[in-house]
Amino acid sequence: MIEKIEVNLIPAEYVVREKRFSIDLTIFIPVLISIVLITVAMIWLSIINSNIERERITISNIEREIQVNRTIQVEIRNLEARIAEMQTKVHALKSIDVNREKWIRALELYTYVLPENTWLTSIEQAESGVITINGVTEADAEVGQIMNRLMASPSVRDVRLVEIRDAGRNGELKNFTVQHSFNHINRN
Repeated sequence: MIEKIEVNLIPAEYVVREKRFSIDLTIFIPVLISIVLITVAMIWLSIINSNIERERITISNIEREIQVNRTIQVEIRNLEARIAEMQTKVHALKSIDVNREKWIRALELYTYVLPENTWLTSIEQAESGVITINGVTEADAEVGQIMNRLMASPSVRDVRLVEIRDAGRNGELKNFTVQHSFNHINRN
């Protein structure tokens, strides 16, 4: 068999060659790494943005709940204030020394010692046990009568006049304040 030898006599600059696409690796590798890094950064950025948006939605939902429950919070604060006020009153009532028999006997005594034209306006007991009686009368002598009758009672001690002053009506009425203490009131 005869072999055929082909010889190309066209000068090299005119030879048409098949074009092959070739890439220089010194350029390709850095471009490929850059594309991968940019793609990873874009994916990471989209993940972070979606997390931020999810958290914004959560925050807006919580703010809506807070607005809805704000009236409940105000009611709770009002109720807590009322409870504290009531507890203060209950504590005050519990701390009062209430001896009913003592006060019944005291009011009976005051009914006995008061002259006809005399009125009591207040009765207060201090923590020390001193009773302060405030009243209105038509004459100074009636205050003296009250004090004498109180001193005559075996259940009363330390009677003293604190004050007498005009109460108006051209000196016809007098305000008075008398203080005393109770001895132990017997049940007999």
